[in-house]
Amino acid sequence: MAFQIKFCIEIDCKNNLLIVKDVTGVYNADTNPTGWGNGYETTDVTDVTFTVVVPGLSEPFITTLDVTGGWDPESGVSVAVGTLEQLGLPEGSIWQDGPVIVTAQIVGQTVLGEAFNFKVETSKVATCQVACCTAKLRAQQKPCGCGCQDDHVIDAHLHLLGIHWAWDCGNRSKALANLAELQAICNKKCSKCNC
Repeated sequence: MAFQIKFCIEIDCKNNLLIVKDVTGVYNADTNPTGWGNGYETTDVTDVTFTVVVPGLSEPFITTLDVTGGWDPESGVSVAVGTLEQLGLPEGSIWQDGPVIVTAQIVGQTVLGEAFNFKVETSKVATCQVACCTAKLRAQQKPCGCGCQDDHVIDAHLHLLGIHWAWDCGNRSKALANLAELQAICNKKCSKCNC
């Protein structure tokens, strides 16, 4: 199989931070035939540019990573792309729920002199606000014996799971529909949750 760079996104709701991780791993013919080390090394990379789109940001944020010397392909590279303020949102901003899309442009030259230019896009749904709401709804649930759970608490929890499951399976419209339904539950049932 051919070399394939893989990144994942982490959203740190508490610190309003976006983290991008290289999860390509080390080449192994049996377990990771698309990893670093079969003709492409992290030390061959000369430039990595991230283009980031987050909810509430009118223009994409673009940043270049200093990759001098490469990185350890076993542990990957973990890049704190920036806080929401560094991405261009006003000071004091909090994560808005919705799609986060990161495109990485990786440029370099192999030891054999072959230039390469890979473009990789990865995405995730930010759910900081609805996750907070769901957690607070669960915490507010009063024990009432067998079989009398509040339906909105169960609905909120299932919608939260459904957002990520649908997105990860490639059904973005279903993920966003789940997000909209969960936001409606939160607006109605968690207006004083202070998320």
